[in-house]
Amino acid sequence: MRVRIFAGVILLGVSASCYALKPVNESFIGVGVENFQWTESAPDGTRYLKESGQRYLLTLTSSSERTADLNYDFRAEIYVGGVNYDGQTQSSDPALDGIPLYSTTKYTGARTEILFNRYFATGQSQSLGIMGGIGLDIWKRDLPNSYDIQGHYVYGYTETYVMGYLKLGGVWNSQSPWHQKLSIGVKYPIFIDEYISSPSITLNPNPTTTTFLTWQHLLPFSRKSAAALELFVERTHFDISNPVSGYAQPDSDMRAAGLRILFSF
Repeated sequence: MRVRIFAGVILLGVSASCYALKPVNESFIGVGVENFQWTESAPDGTRYLKESGQRYLLTLTSSSERTADLNYDFRAEIYVGGVNYDGQTQSSDPALDGIPLYSTTKYTGARTEILFNRYFATGQSQSLGIMGGIGLDIWKRDLPNSYDIQGHYVYGYTETYVMGYLKLGGVWNSQSPWHQKLSIGVKYPIFIDEYISSPSITLNPNPTTTTFLTWQHLLPFSRKSAAALELFVERTHFDISNPVSGYAQPDSDMRAAGLRILFSF
């Protein structure tokens, strides 16, 4: 139900952004790559595991200008990638618990968000304002069957996360000498549902407030075509979940930094 509500709000926002007497719309499609890192830690800071590597992005964006001071940015993105897993076994048998384990974790996911930009300080070529919005991120973390360093067979499992979140921050837009846009602010998950395949349980990690930054440089080719380069940094973090059937998701930290290359259509 919460996923449907979030998706409905985003669709309503997209519909509103497309409705205007004389809207100025720009749509881009492109690809990107991000340096991704996921860590899980004990309450005392001891690290259980670290995953790191590249994930690859396919991105669609659309911007609609309602007035000179108000516009909307919609983004839909899918991502995939296999990242290095550096962790340890988890077992009720002390002889099989805590043995170093190296593998590859596969990620697939999709996210969508709509952001509203309201400019207050507007100069001849630069604008400064606030931004806010809502997003939905769904991803699968697939840990395959593998072997620990002692040769013991380790069964894999799949975790599926569904996260609805809010963003709030500031935005700066420059038209001269280059077309640039900088957004910086905080991100807060409203809910996080985690579904584990084996055993079949659902956990709810406790979200915390994190930060994000996106910088875009627009390169116009003509009146009807352009390219855009985006650099971004984003973090998601949640504290240990409440236990369910003896299982709990530990303190988890997800960080991504990368770039996108987009083309208008």
